[in-house]
Parts: sequence; C-alpha cells; structure tokens
Amino acid sequence: MVLRTSRLHDDVFEAAVALLPDGPDRTRLESEDSDAWSDRIRTAFDAWGRMWSAVLEQHPDRHAQILDRTSGTWANQVVRDQLLGSVPWTVEPMLLRQIALDDLSRFGAAMLTTRICGFLQDGSSKAQARERFAAELAALEESDRRDIEVLYLRDDGFEARWGTDSAVSWVSRAADGQWRLVLNPAEAKLAHGNPRPWRSHADELADLGRHFAETAAQALQTWQPRDLYRISRAADLRWIRDMLVHLPDLTPAVETTVRLVIRDARRGRSGPQSYDYRAREDRRQFDELLDAITRMVADPAPQPPATRRTALGSPEEVTVRSLSAVTAEVLDAYLDRHAGDDELVEKALLSFAWHGRRSEPAFASVLARHSDPHHAVHTLTRELRRRLGGNPGNREAWAREILALPDCPSETVLALPAWTALKARGHHYNNTHPTVITLVEATLGDDHQAWQRFADSPISNSGPSAWLRLGDILTAAAAGTAWPKPPGSR
Repeated sequence: MVLRTSRLHDDVFEAAVALLPDGPDRTRLESEDSDAWSDRIRTAFDAWGRMWSAVLEQHPDRHAQILDRTSGTWANQVVRDQLLGSVPWTVEPMLLRQIALDDLSRFGAAMLTTRICGFLQDGSSKAQARERFAAELAALEESDRRDIEVLYLRDDGFEARWGTDSAVSWVSRAADGQWRLVLNPAEAKLAHGNPRPWRSHADELADLGRHFAETAAQALQTWQPRDLYRISRAADLRWIRDMLVHLPDLTPAVETTVRLVIRDARRGRSGPQSYDYRAREDRRQFDELLDAITRMVADPAPQPPATRRTALGSPEEVTVRSLSAVTAEVLDAYLDRHAGDDELVEKALLSFAWHGRRSEPAFASVLARHSDPHHAVHTLTRELRRRLGGNPGNREAWAREILALPDCPSETVLALPAWTALKARGHHYNNTHPTVITLVEATLGDDHQAWQRFADSPISNSGPSAWLRLGDILTAAAAGTAWPKPPGSR
C-alpha cells in the first residue's frame, strides 16, 4: 500500500506511514529521513520493474498467462505498467488495448480527488464533502477510496490545496511514463536507432492516443496557474503536447486554456536555472515542447491529428526555412488551410530555394495559388537578396525554378542574380540556359566592346556582387555606363 500511495503524490510520506499498522516497521519509518526512505523505495521498485520488463520482452507469447497468474497481487499492476510503458510494441493488439483502457479508468480517482479538493477549497467542510461525493466515493475501488479518505477527508489529512492538481498530475505522469511510447511510437527504437516494429497497427495506436487525449482534456479543465510554482519542467508540458496531437478536434475551450498554459510556461522558463547535464537536457526538451505547443494553437484550423504533430504555427510567424523542412503533404495541407494568403504563398515559393531539389508539390502549382502569379514571381526575384539571402545553392535553386516556368517573362529572368543566371544549365549540362543566352545576345548584339565590358563586369559567385542582377549588368555593358551597386540586403 505504501508503494501505491507514494505514486499518487510526491508529498505523501506521512500518509503512507499512517497507512501502516502499529509495529516496528511503522516506528522505524516514522524515524527515518523521508528523502532517504523515498529514494530507497523507488530504487527497489524500479529494479522490480526492470526485472519484469526483461521477462515480458523475452516472452511475448505469455503476456496474458502472466497477467492471469499474478492476478490479485502487487506484481499484476507492475506487469501491466511494464507492458504498457516499457515493452508495448511486443504486446498483442487486443491485450494492449485492454491494458491501456484499464489504465485510463484509474484516472477517475484522480479526477474525483481534484473535485473534492476544489469543493473543500471553496470553503466546504470535510463532512459536507463526504456527503456531497458519497455515491462517487462508494463507486471507487476500496484502495482508491481509502487513499482519498486518508489523504484529504480525515481531520489529520493534507490540506485540500495539495490535491487540487491530482487530475493534471495523473495525466502528466502518464504521458511522461507508462503512456509515452504508445503516444509516440517512433520513440521506441532498436539499439542502432531504427524504429521498433509494433504488433499494433498505427491506426490502433492512434485510437488509443485519442482515448488518452480525451482523458487529458478532462484534466485540462481543472488546470489552474499557481502563484509560486509555475510550469518549468518538460514533464509539465509533454501531456499538453500529446493531448493536442491526438485530439480529434481542438475546441475553443481547449485552445483558450492551452494559451494560459503557454503563458505560465514562458514565465516559468524565465526563472532560475540549474546547469548540470540533466537540468540542461530537461530545459532543451521543455523549449522544444513549448515551441511545438505554441505552433499547434497558433494554427487551430481543422486538421488531422497526424498533421498536427508537425504544426507550423500561424502564417504570420512561419518562416521560409521551416516551410522548406516539411513534406509535400504537410505543405499542401497547410496552404489549403490558409487559402488566399498571398504572403504565405510567397514564403512557400521561397522555401523551394531553401529545400534545394523539392519535386513535390511543383513550384508552378504553388505559384498558381497566388492571386497575381506573374507579379509575385517577378517581385520575389527582384527582391531575392532581401527576401531570401543565403548561399549560392539557394540562388541556384531559385534560378532553376524560375527558368523552368513556362512562358516566364523576360523581365523576371533579367531580375535574376547575373552570376547565377549565367551558370544555370539548359538541356545540356555544359550549356548555359537557352533563355539566358537569348536575352544576352538580344541586349549586346554585335557590339564587341559591349561584350568585352560584359566579360569584365564585377559579378561573382559570393559576396555582395553575387546579387547583381543580370538585366542591370547587361544594360551597363551595352550602354557603357557605371556598374550598378548590388541591391539592398535584409
């Protein structure tokens, strides 16, 4: 019983001891330092769990038999936790579903604890709480009911404030513990880093994720910011991220509360930091989770949960580089959700230069989403240094897309960086693109001096001169005027 109660809350040492009968064990524990006792119990419990995990992984065909043999013992719950949390990929799909849903049913006691403590916090007495929640307490398993009564309904129990976050604590521990791999199957990896094969199909895992997310959404309704203890650990955010990923729909109520969580987490992130390795790693994960959550609620438009995992955020804040990193399916879906946003389409077009050699979706199909495609592609090309920047590879990728457009206007080709345009290849790898050749010949004609000036132009592959436009250089060479200055940068 001590082990079980210690998992309800980090501060239940006294309550755990109180549950023991009078005798030498209770006397010894009452005199023992609580931290040392807690560490010793956790170490032993973890070792027991690892032993079961190793056994279960080696005998996947005997999981149901082991559960049956351990029924009614403490080992049964440990086996269930290990099957769900440590080796879920080895578990037969129907058995995994049964174990997972049974585990979620335990959330009811945590939710009732939160409601009872909230009732007490509002000024009601413990006697009134027993009367008000008598039916719901009676419906609990005996051990769950006894935990609540000992911890919060006895005169010598904890203050109600310690139990108001029980529902949130339950889903937080679950997402960070026994549900972590089911919610994030790709995190289950072999020794060499490849994903583990699962016996459960992706759709079956997604359905379990939906059940967890709907449970987490109930806990979210009870979340309240604290004055002193703000969100500051990765575990405080992981359940929020997993809930958002797996919820079928992001309701306004969920979105509103999550925005409050984000605000609290940003304040918590600004607090004092520890610089040991574990703390730095937790801070890294915390930042990643907070960024992911922020992007998801910034783009709450209807979308499938699978897409939400790679949420890009609001069109106003999304960057060209982030658009370049997503798959064609994600980019298409994002543009569909924000149809009519010309600025977003322009960012998506520029993302082709960052991506390098993206084949899908086609550049022309993204350009067609713009309300004025010709003006858009010409403006982006003229303002390429300010809009894109980057290395020669980015410029070359942009030039390839422009020169591949059917009936691309000459003024747009002439707006390309000169060095890049001249190096762009046509149908034969060693030849300059025929469109570029035609424009150069048309501008310089038979003027040998113009050709010589063109050969002596300051264009280059790097530095500010790499951005000199082909049309400006040709005009100066033909007219014998001063070379233009490079266009402005960002």
